[in-house]
Amino acid sequence: ADKNLYSLYQSAAELLGQAGKTDDAVALLKEGIKIIPADKSLSSLYQSAAELLGQAGKTDDAVALLKEGIKVIPADKNLFSLYQSAAELAAKTGDIKAAEDYLRAGIRSATRSGGLIFHLYQRGAEFLNRRGAKEAAINLLLECIREVPGTRNSLSVFRAAAEFLADQGRYDEALAILDKGRDAIASGLRQMDVFYRAKIKILMRGGRFKEARECIDSGFAELRPDETAFLKRLADEIAEIELQKVQSEGAFGGESSTSLASTQAAIKSEELDAVPESESVVHISYAWGGESEDVADSLERKLAARGHCVRRDKSSMRTGDWISRFIAEIGQASKVVVIFSAKYLRSPYCMRELLYLWQSSLGDRSDMFDRIAPVVLSDACIDQAIDRLKVVRYWKGERERLEEATEGLDPLSWGESTRDQLLLIRDFEHRSADMLSWAADVLIPRGRSVADERFDDFIELIERRHAVQ
Repeated sequence: ADKNLYSLYQSAAELLGQAGKTDDAVALLKEGIKIIPADKSLSSLYQSAAELLGQAGKTDDAVALLKEGIKVIPADKNLFSLYQSAAELAAKTGDIKAAEDYLRAGIRSATRSGGLIFHLYQRGAEFLNRRGAKEAAINLLLECIREVPGTRNSLSVFRAAAEFLADQGRYDEALAILDKGRDAIASGLRQMDVFYRAKIKILMRGGRFKEARECIDSGFAELRPDETAFLKRLADEIAEIELQKVQSEGAFGGESSTSLASTQAAIKSEELDAVPESESVVHISYAWGGESEDVADSLERKLAARGHCVRRDKSSMRTGDWISRFIAEIGQASKVVVIFSAKYLRSPYCMRELLYLWQSSLGDRSDMFDRIAPVVLSDACIDQAIDRLKVVRYWKGERERLEEATEGLDPLSWGESTRDQLLLIRDFEHRSADMLSWAADVLIPRGRSVADERFDDFIELIERRHAVQ
């Protein structure tokens, strides 16, 4: 039972589920739950069984099963994932308050000595924000700031709260939170560049360009010369916006036709090229190099020829842009072509895009595949359960390698990027089998068929699915 037996139960249950035998699949997973030790990936069996029940419309049974798992699984064995699954089920039924309660309970159950607690708060807040519960998301982050020791060592919580407040137009509160975060930063930590970037962006979104310029001047005075490149870029942005405003006022003889709302939208895009507000925008998620990039190039040309605006990293980003922002953009997009390749399945950037798509669809198969059109290349083996479990095993190995590297170190010394990476890899490990199973279940181009005339049929499928005129 301690030798990866859980993966066999998951694989067999997945095959039963694909055959429409949900009750048998759930019964098999429950059998595994009875014999596998609580500290041996048992949380993944509870999650899989609950997801099957949820897909079958048995939400109450799914929640009851998750509550059972919550009672038996140790807090340091991915217990938070069960609370998050319960929150997802509650959100699907429209009960955001219950979802918030589950997230809070999950956060409080986590060990506070692990150094990851404030990242769980952030994940919970992002979950709520994506579902429109913006005030609840803000309150969750403010609770973290008040109650969690060590939050002072990370400005990210303060920044996230400030950005959510700015989204609601509450700029004064957002700036006050950021200033509080600056005051709370432990001495010796170099996070001032994060503080200045966030504050200037919020000032610009609020149209407070004079204050933004003053903040830029302060940044130049305080930061090291090698940290100030972004300040010059932001100063140039402000100058360009103000020049456009002057030219517009001169042309129309009065108030600028450039609205504050459009300026806010441009600032919030974090220096990426603006996404056209067109129904024909299609994003491409793929791995660089080889056949995958060739297919992406061909697809971009064909889509552009048919009047679509194509968004992909190489053509839509500039030097200095944040990769994470573009990944998040893909995660929220309504039309995404996902080009699966062997390299894609082992790329943290690609899998993060796929995970964000899955999360923003609330783990709902039909919702996710209304938004994405998958292409499976010949080297991407995802059709069989045993192949998908190889992907799971790969990310399990990556998690173990990272955990081994952090062993014996104070969690506060890991750095935010290490903590974020560990949480992401855990999600890859526990979600890959389901996400890839769904992709394998769709009649889509495979192998080199995407390079011939059938690719035109594939594009027509995208257009029919989204009713693009």
